Amino acid sequence: MREDIPKIIKCHCCKSNAFLFKFDFEGEPVDKAYGCNRCLHVFTGCPDDFNAENFYAEEYRKDPANSFFKETAREKYERRMLSLLKQADPDFKPSSILEVGAGVGYFLERTVENFNLKPNSATTCELNHEHTNILKDKGFNSNLGDFSSFNFNKKFDLFLAIDVIEHIENISIIPNVIKNLVNKKGLALVQVPIARRIKPFTVHFHYFNPSSFFELFRESYLDGEGLEIIKMFVNGPNETSRGPSLLVVLRNNA
Repeated sequence: MREDIPKIIKCHCCKSNAFLFKFDFEGEPVDKAYGCNRCLHVFTGCPDDFNAENFYAEEYRKDPANSFFKETAREKYERRMLSLLKQADPDFKPSSILEVGAGVGYFLERTVENFNLKPNSATTCELNHEHTNILKDKGFNSNLGDFSSFNFNKKFDLFLAIDVIEHIENISIIPNVIKNLVNKKGLALVQVPIARRIKPFTVHFHYFNPSSFFELFRESYLDGEGLEIIKMFVNGPNETSRGPSLLVVLRNNA
């Protein structure tokens, strides 16, 4: 471990003390791995010589393991995600959608169809230039950039982030970002992987569990206002196309 790395920092989720611990991934030491004893969140810092935004914009999707592709398991699970969203709020009928990290738009296409909307009712935000163009060709309002700092000049009825926020080092800003992007009484559907061994830094900065996810969003819901978790589902390893996941529906009461 490098001597200049602090041994104790605040947990991104519950703000308790998180402690540096020895963590090896496939035989290689990870020198910025922290664990929180309160909410059990595990997270890593970004190496000094690593530009995360450039990596996700240029390199990430070049790895076949991180590419988008159509498959039966994906289609089945995407339909299940939409079914769970409707279970959380059967009367919910969005007229506008924002998906961040939409890739080439497979899930967004299915979502728009499910709610009988036209493609131009949906907006996307992607770091990858090629995917941004593909999404534009499909008729979506396609934007290139980081959604956490992008100015959309509007709010949306439905916010989608499927396997996205675990890639953001400073995760503590995300609840307010989402709250400011969703209309009052609008919904957010957020999925994060759980119980998976995934390479730190270049893939995931955060390793959630139900408790740490709840703590991350707890302060965004105060006095009956803000983002309220209305449904949380733990999906087993055989229910998704990539492994165990936590799927959460939030309502913006602000």
